[in-house]
Amino acid sequence: MTTNVMGQQQTEVIPVYVSTQLLKPGLSSFSYALGWQRDNFGTVSNNYKTLTFSGAQAIGLTNNLTLQTHAEATGVLQNAGIGSDWLVMPVGVVSNAIAISHHHQMGGLLNIGVSRTYRYLNLSAHVTYTTSEFRALGYTDDSPPPHLDTGIFAGFPLGRNGGSIGVSYTAQSYWRQQDVSIASISYSRTLLRNMYLSLSALHTVSGQTNNTVLLNLSFVLGDHTSGNVQWSQQNGMASKQIGLQQNLPAGSGWGYHVNAQQNAGSTDMSAAITRQGRHATYQAAWSNQDGTQNYQGEISGGVALMAGQMYFARPIEDSFAVVSTEGIADVPIYNQNNPVATSNQAGYAFIPDLQSYSQNKISLDETRLPMSTHIARDRDFIVPYYQSGALVQFHISQDHDGMITVKQANGKIVPSGVPVWINQQHKPTYVGYQGQLYLTDLHKHNTLYIAWPKGHTCTLTVETCPHETEVMPDLGVYQCA
Repeated sequence: MTTNVMGQQQTEVIPVYVSTQLLKPGLSSFSYALGWQRDNFGTVSNNYKTLTFSGAQAIGLTNNLTLQTHAEATGVLQNAGIGSDWLVMPVGVVSNAIAISHHHQMGGLLNIGVSRTYRYLNLSAHVTYTTSEFRALGYTDDSPPPHLDTGIFAGFPLGRNGGSIGVSYTAQSYWRQQDVSIASISYSRTLLRNMYLSLSALHTVSGQTNNTVLLNLSFVLGDHTSGNVQWSQQNGMASKQIGLQQNLPAGSGWGYHVNAQQNAGSTDMSAAITRQGRHATYQAAWSNQDGTQNYQGEISGGVALMAGQMYFARPIEDSFAVVSTEGIADVPIYNQNNPVATSNQAGYAFIPDLQSYSQNKISLDETRLPMSTHIARDRDFIVPYYQSGALVQFHISQDHDGMITVKQANGKIVPSGVPVWINQQHKPTYVGYQGQLYLTDLHKHNTLYIAWPKGHTCTLTVETCPHETEVMPDLGVYQCA
């Protein structure tokens, strides 16, 4: 609503539709991967055989249209497809895709879907059809994709404190396997400020019928501590579980988890405690499964050489950084505003857990620097390569300040408010109470020019020690000649 100078009001309604499926014009999103495919995961270690490529890219053409492409390739499998997300009001976002593959023979895929978001209702539906010879990564001749996959979902928000209800139905038909259909209903809401309740029921048909009910209550007890209580029933068989855990902090600290589960008359329990230190990570674990007890201990760490120093640290899974504080020790260092390290006696700190190809905010607590220092900026942003290191150097300079008392030639105190120019600087400083004068950026030899009303002037030479350790040393009394 707008009001002009005459008091007339005009209301204009602008329709807005928000969707995560659409990109603004010119914006693109992509993902490309090249590596060796691992076979027999969970049973055979380091079983990498087939060189595999996978790539996907989306680009926004207009406010209402986003185009997508996807391709995969191995030695015996190749597929490629194209699709789009198109906003068609009042229907919603219409999605479609078509793809072809080659694996011994040619195959094809066709997909169409629609989604619509209302204030009190969310709807989506999709249908995917594949020919008997279509293949993609993750599927084999023994486990091909479904030839017809249909699904529909409806969500109902129940207001700010009422939670939400979700209803869905999925049906998958296969060429040479048993068809599967799943119907579900769920309810979730937040209780108090730190508790979350969810209740769901599933009806599954795949040769035989299965009914499952799941009730879960999760809660937060602090910044790093959480727990959950869960009850479920499947085809009349009940299962109960309770757990409590404390996640490891970003820097040094403790973490643990305790879990107990009762199922079909048997009780399984497990517990673990972890200490994350500056130089290693230590873990002790215990479990009792069907009366069999297991004990486990583990020590893990990493070694890095950078900036002329060797660092022993906890495991370096991704990228790392060395932070320099210009020789100042005991300065807290932060990664993404989380305390992760403290500079050592040489003024260096090691951060072993940066995210590669992402912007990492590295900062320090400047309140822990000596008062006689000056820092140009207390944060830096770095984007490291995968499994590489970066040097973050904060430029900290030592301020040489001091206090003197100035007197006139007759021994009287120079009046307060009299301007003083230090080392021919353009901007003066001023004499304070009882002739005290605060000086900044001092050199070893300093020239002071004092001028006050009635033509009185004075020139003084002040000698200082650049290595003075006091924050603001008293340099004595200086009298005009």
